[in-house]
Amino acid sequence: MKQQVIAPDRVAMHFFGSRQENTTGARVVSPLIDPYGTIDSWPEGFFDQFDKDVSELLNW
Repeated sequence: MKQQVIAPDRVAMHFFGSRQENTTGARVVSPLIDPYGTIDSWPEGFFDQFDKDVSELLNW
């Protein structure tokens, strides 16, 4: 997208998570992608493991 190889409207991403309490099926998040390849909203927990690990190591 950033290199204009493919248009953002031609790409779809779907993240599947655990189902929420009292619901059936998985929780699905489908973020939007802008022309620069930026994702509008990452699902919770997608990229935060590093932060959690550092916090644990530093006792934060």
